[in-house]
Amino acid sequence: MMDLDALCAYAKVHFPRSVRIQEPMKDHTTFAIGGPADLFVTVREPEALQALLQEARRCDVPYLILGKGSNMLVRDGGIRSLVVHLDEEGALSVTGHELRAAGGVPLSKVSKLAADHGLGGLTFAIGIPGSLGGAVLMNAGAYGGEMSDVIKEVTFLDENLNFQTAAATDLSYSYRHSYFMDHPGCVIV
Repeated sequence: MMDLDALCAYAKVHFPRSVRIQEPMKDHTTFAIGGPADLFVTVREPEALQALLQEARRCDVPYLILGKGSNMLVRDGGIRSLVVHLDEEGALSVTGHELRAAGGVPLSKVSKLAADHGLGGLTFAIGIPGSLGGAVLMNAGAYGGEMSDVIKEVTFLDENLNFQTAAATDLSYSYRHSYFMDHPGCVIV
């Protein structure tokens, strides 16, 4: 039986600055529509995300992972569960010819950082409005490029909420499709 009160209590202790109750989803989607989420928590660290999702499962509360809220419509009645917003200020770094970024970082920010460091391959993504995690999930693309062209590996929480890292070649990428679409319990971190 769903115990939203217990999950709210947990979230208030572990995420005191980022918990919102009855948060209007219109403030978190690119279409600016949607009623309130019962519980809305912004998370930056992958380990904190893992712990929150484990607690949600213990409390039998369904959850939705949200990046930038693009390609998403929320009904006026809102979302009767936990919405986990991946923080847009997550990890972002460049070492040599490799860029690493958290799932909640806007794809446009990732593209700009790559360009600023002379890394090619992501120029197609500069105008795509979503987060990196969403782009990785759906193999987003434009102008003849797509995410599978530039991804080396992806770290994610699997359906059992264990951390996994997989090479792009093992993620079944095709046109607007990936392994993650066939395994919706996974969360790209």
